[in-house]
Amino acid sequence: MKQIKGEFPTHQLQRFIGNNFSLTQKLALMGVGAGKAAILNTSILPLELSPSKDLVYANFELFPEGLVVRYKVKEELYSLALKQYEITGILFDSRRIQIRVKRFLNYVNKIVYDAKLTIQLENENLDFYIPQTFYKQMKHFFKKSWLTTATEFSVNSSPPLVDPGINIIQHFLNEFEK
Repeated sequence: MKQIKGEFPTHQLQRFIGNNFSLTQKLALMGVGAGKAAILNTSILPLELSPSKDLVYANFELFPEGLVVRYKVKEELYSLALKQYEITGILFDSRRIQIRVKRFLNYVNKIVYDAKLTIQLENENLDFYIPQTFYKQMKHFFKKSWLTTATEFSVNSSPPLVDPGINIIQHFLNEFEK
């Protein structure tokens, strides 16, 4: 694991983690980047920034021999390079959420997902939260190349979490019908 500070440290990354995929490989994989995930544990953040209370979002980039986690803290860009052999496992734990959406003229309930992503290393775990908006993209990303064998997918079997917005919308609909 190597942390690099600065904007687009391509040469440093390639020296540590190896070359990137070729253009044809990137097209075959349908891209090598992924959307945003919030960093839950601050152990990967630089020591001077660890006590920050702001959410820090990370993006992922797949390499043939590893994974790069990029994030920005206080306008500084950081890259965390993880070699494939350093990653002992990846857990993608999904949970169902019931939300209310408007379809044509009616409101209907819909099930969406968010997830907790844990990248297990030899000494520590890197924990991320994947919001609903990036769930499908991130799940697809972790099914690419060597990540397929490293990732274990699970869905929480408990009943769906009810989004608090449903109760508010239902209250206004009931009031409107009276």
